[in-house]
Amino acid sequence: MKKNKLMLILIVVISLLITVGCWNYREIEDLAIVTGAAVDMDPKTGKYIVTVELISPSQQQKETQISTTTMTIKGRTIFGAVRNFIEVSGKKLYWSHARVIIISEEIARKNIAPVLDWVKRDAEVRTDMYILVSREKTAGEILESKVELGKIVSYQLENAFKSGESISKFPRVQLRHFINDLSANGKSAVAATVNLKPENGKKVPQIHGAAVFKGAKQVGWFNGYETRSLLWLRDKIKGGALVEEAINIEGRNVNTTLEIYEGKTNVKPVLTDEGEIIMNVDIHSDVTIAEFDGTIKPSEKDVQNKIEREIKKDIKKRIKVTITKAQAYGSDAFGFGQAIEREMPDLWKQIESNWDEIYPQIGVKINIGIHIRGSGLAGKNIEVGD
Repeated sequence: MKKNKLMLILIVVISLLITVGCWNYREIEDLAIVTGAAVDMDPKTGKYIVTVELISPSQQQKETQISTTTMTIKGRTIFGAVRNFIEVSGKKLYWSHARVIIISEEIARKNIAPVLDWVKRDAEVRTDMYILVSREKTAGEILESKVELGKIVSYQLENAFKSGESISKFPRVQLRHFINDLSANGKSAVAATVNLKPENGKKVPQIHGAAVFKGAKQVGWFNGYETRSLLWLRDKIKGGALVEEAINIEGRNVNTTLEIYEGKTNVKPVLTDEGEIIMNVDIHSDVTIAEFDGTIKPSEKDVQNKIEREIKKDIKKRIKVTITKAQAYGSDAFGFGQAIEREMPDLWKQIESNWDEIYPQIGVKINIGIHIRGSGLAGKNIEVGD
């Protein structure tokens, strides 16, 4: 017993001695702390243009103040540009607090792989950063946009990602997951898109929609509603509002908004007797009535059944449009190939090499199940007197 106790004490002491010093310890004043990065390409020289958002902590009257700035550097490679920053500032970029990386459309459509190769190899760069593709002329102008005084653009974008599941109009894709999808068989990668939206006389970043990839190249866009269909098919729906206008109920046109409470999607391939592959998509979701402008009580079962039928038709229609668009792009953004590999591995081995030709012709059968759990806290509508 004593021997074990002495051994434990010895281990603790050795651990303390080892961790007292840090071999790569650096003073905070010697670091340029990165919160986010944007990558563009100079069309004249072909050099990469890397814009970084930096924070600088300073002590003022016993309080720590944070100031932000952006700097732009160029290089033949991403790593070269990052290292060139030292020549400009005398400091080395510190990446542990970086939250987002924004890629220009030009690079995304040409080849996004070199940017990701640098990220994957650099030990200091976080792969849990969120990835976005800019819908503006450059990616750098997103980081250079003006937000609320004292706010950090990169962190504001990160906060939008964290709360994004409540609207389900853009994919919440971290860098590591994007890289995995890029290298996966039977599935194409997608990334959220960001643009600048006029607001109170300023242009502020807005995340909306998705960039659709085939291999390492972007091939198209999904708008917000198409992206929600993508999330249905990827089984990534966590929330959002379903707006249905002019539902005919008892001769009246009624507008209603449903809040998605939870959703579940199952995608299963079926091989017909004729040798045709059909993707069976079963979607089930519980919703609540968030808003109802009719004079009829939304709690009545007949009314709810009518709303459910209309919402199911609308969701199915939007999903079909999205699938047709993705097939035209040749991008298996839904992972249909992975579903075949999972459910029918022998069949996948036969068709894998020809999947690019087969995928655009794949038939999809969609079954939607919507269940209204309730009509909100109020069982009846607001009554207005004379």
